[in-house]
Parts: sequence; structure tokens; C-alpha cells
Amino acid sequence: RMIADLKTIILSLQEDPFGLGTKKLSDRFIVVEHKELPLRRIYPHKRIGLPLDYQGSHDIRIVYVIDRGGEVPVIGIEGIYNHGDYDKKFG
Repeated sequence: RMIADLKTIILSLQEDPFGLGTKKLSDRFIVVEHKELPLRRIYPHKRIGLPLDYQGSHDIRIVYVIDRGGEVPVIGIEGIYNHGDYDKKFG
């Protein structure tokens, strides 16, 4: 069930990478092809109307970047974390 929820979260992120439940991480960047891109995260629990089947999916944090350098914006996933691991790495 959690894998299906991850697909749902990622599809929601593709539809609206800046919407409710997302946040730019302060002073956190990643370099992609000589471009410094800010890291962002999605917190599924705060995404209104996001249907998740597995209770543990609400604690998932997906950290990603958005590269708008080409014709079509690209979302790159840095990592998928549970709440505790996310706090250890980014807290």
C-alpha cells in the first residue's frame, strides 16, 4: 500500500510542485550540471485531498529539486525519507 501511496504523492508533486504541503528548505542546495538548485520537500499530510491508503505514508518526506533550465521543467528526487530520518538529515 505504501508503494501505491508513493506513486500518488509523486503524481501530485508533478501536478503542483509548489502547492500546499511543499516547502523550500532553507540554505539547502544541490548542484546539477553546474547549476545550484534549492532543495524542496513535500509533506503529504498537509496536502489537502491527497488520498493515501497507508497510515504510515503521512510521515513520508520526499526531498526534490525543480530544474527549469530546459523546455520543460524537470523534478528530480533527492530522496524519500521517513519523518525521523528526514529530521536527522535536514533538521
